[in-house]
Parts: sequence; C-alpha cells; structure tokens
Amino acid sequence: MHTALALLTVTALMGATEPTPSFQAAKPIWPEGRETEMNLFVGFRAGFDAPESGRTILRVTGASLYRAFVNGQFVGHGPARGPHGWFRVDEWDISKLVESGRNVVAIEVAGYNVNSYYLPDQPAFLQAEIVGGGKVLAATGGEGPAAFEATIIKDKVQKAQRYSFQRTFSEVYRLKPGYDRWRQYPGVQIEPAKCAVAEAKSLLPRRLSYPKFNQRPALWHISQGTIKT
Repeated sequence: MHTALALLTVTALMGATEPTPSFQAAKPIWPEGRETEMNLFVGFRAGFDAPESGRTILRVTGASLYRAFVNGQFVGHGPARGPHGWFRVDEWDISKLVESGRNVVAIEVAGYNVNSYYLPDQPAFLQAEIVGGGKVLAATGGEGPAAFEATIIKDKVQKAQRYSFQRTFSEVYRLKPGYDRWRQYPGVQIEPAKCAVAEAKSLLPRRLSYPKFNQRPALWHISQGTIKT
C-alpha cells in the first residue's frame, strides 16, 4: 500500500504526461571562460520588431538566477527551483509590454557559483528566446540581428562579503545615473562580452504558477534629504 502510494506520488511530481520543454533556436551561453566565476552578474540584451499578430513569448532558463525586462518594464524573475543538474523553463507572455516598432528585451543573470542552502552550486548560463508571429525573433547563441548580446554588469560589486551559508553574497551596488538605460533603449551602447556556447542542459517544465508581482506603494514618507560622501 505505502509503496504504491509512493510510486503514484513520484509519478505525479515527475509529470509523466507533461512534455519535456524545448527551445526552438536558443542555446545556453555565458561569457567565455567565466562560467564558474563567483558572483558574476551579466546582462543580456536583444532587439526585435513587434510581430504583426499573435502572442509574444519570452522562453527562458538559466543559472543561478535571472530577472527580465521588456522596454525597461519588469517582467519577472526565475527560474523556478529544480534539482541539481536540471533547469525549469519559464515562459512569460510579454505581449502587453511589446510596442509597435522596435523593442528590447534585457535579462540580468546572477552567476553565484557558490554552495549554499539557497541555490545549487553549478556553472552559470542563460538560455532564452523570444517567439512571436510563429517564428523566433531573437535567441541566445543566435547570429546576426536576432542574437542576444552580452555585457558584464559592473554596477554590481563582485567581491562582496558572504555572511552565512544560508545565502550567497551580500548585494552591493555602485549605481551611476543612467545605469539602467541599456535595458530600456536598444540604441544604448554596451561593452560587449564574448560568449561561448555551453553543453546542452537537462530541462524541466516549470510546473508552478507564475507570480503576479503586485506593487505595494509606500503609505507615507517619514523623512527625506540628501547625503554626501
């Protein structure tokens, strides 16, 4: 009895009838030779023209974590947690954020590469593609105007203190005016980082509902002012 229940539970969790997700064109990539470097933040960006009809989907997975933007508007973060060596694929419907003409998708990826109770320690990568109008509009590992370009995010301090095995590193930033323009406007120049294609990844469906990311405005301001270093 207990064995049968256990087998049924495992089968349900594995999603025996749910197809394995796949990418039409995207390949896993990361700045060449830096896939195991600790606390490296990398920005990926692709421009694309709005499709004439149908939904526009951002399909993405990676390690350790990513957060995605369309025309500077926050889309979501992920991927959903999975077992070591397996990666869940998220599919974000970005149709409502796509504007007529040229658009830009930007994805910030944290490659922590450190063991913790928070995230598995495994080489960093991003695999992402934009699909709309029945075709791939941009993909990591692609070529020409449909390829994602990459840059090292230097606003994030890489050599930061680690206080506990519970988490990865302290989040320390040195932000300058216009630090986020690269993810809002496709014409903003970025310092390119040469990427290499990684080995194929073992993929899993997300199997979890997507968060809504409702914004909670401040109720009141206690005080405000300026500071000088």
